[in-house]
Amino acid sequence: MIIVSRGFSLYFFLLWTFLLVLVVYFYTLLPENEVNGTPVFEERKFISSNFAVSKQLGNNIFELASILGISRVLHRTPVIFLQNSTYQYMLNRVIQSIPGLLEEFLVLNETVPDQVVWVDFNRKCCTFENPQKLKNWKLQENEIIYLTGLYYQSFKYFPNMRSELRGFLETSEKFPTLPKSDNKNYVTCVHIRRSDFFDVGFHVGSEKSIREVIGYIKTNVTLLQDQKVSFVIFGDDINFMRSLIQNQVNYYLSENSDSEDLAYAKKNCDAVFISSAHSTFGWWMGYLSKGNQVYYADIRGTNDSVYKTGDLKPDDYYLPHWIPVKVEADIFV
Repeated sequence: MIIVSRGFSLYFFLLWTFLLVLVVYFYTLLPENEVNGTPVFEERKFISSNFAVSKQLGNNIFELASILGISRVLHRTPVIFLQNSTYQYMLNRVIQSIPGLLEEFLVLNETVPDQVVWVDFNRKCCTFENPQKLKNWKLQENEIIYLTGLYYQSFKYFPNMRSELRGFLETSEKFPTLPKSDNKNYVTCVHIRRSDFFDVGFHVGSEKSIREVIGYIKTNVTLLQDQKVSFVIFGDDINFMRSLIQNQVNYYLSENSDSEDLAYAKKNCDAVFISSAHSTFGWWMGYLSKGNQVYYADIRGTNDSVYKTGDLKPDDYYLPHWIPVKVEADIFV
């Protein structure tokens, strides 16, 4: 019979505990894309896409929200490959505004691997292509679907996700120069987009049409007792925006960042007017807004180049309960 002292047993217990801690520690030091020497892609099913990383925030959010929605239809993990520094700039923009959205993605600091399956999908910017059709592709379990499309500008890619996406937003309560939505104040947010829209043939709202829509909202909105209407102007042309609020009562001008404007919309915009029909940032202000009451320049009555070529289908781009308002057909106003 071998007799082991209590001190000897304690020694072995501590030794095994120490070895176990070492194993766990070195396991955590393995590269993110490798577990036990096996590439992560062999462990799960993935989907990725081209991303228009050089475009502005509204486009970035559309692509990420849509790829997330598509990934859930296909039961795949969404992946972003950081192929160059421009991808990192895009991530930084999104993190500042809607950080929770990026937390749904696996982000890998590498180029697209060789084993992806390239799939033509969503060849037009602003139409919906049903991702259910991708289930018909005969794929191996470890193959990565890599979609060749861009923009994915349709709410139908992320149905029933509004509450979740609003929860992903960065929040802020600090807007000292802007009105707060409450029982005394009904806040209407007016988004202006001009600058490069003239160069690419997108519809641009005129001062006349914007004033007419503001007047329409003011006279048709349902207010609580003792509630007044305030208008906050957002956009990319500060001089034009100032001309709209000149000599006006209860008009305000936002000079905040894009991330702050989205945070403000979530907390305070009872209604939103998208004055340039195809503004993606205006679209997201409306979609994420407090009141979910959205007016938009009816693109069907404009000469917007994307609409004219058939690349934008209004029923895919605008939500059914949003309200179109007629504006001038001429974009160069």
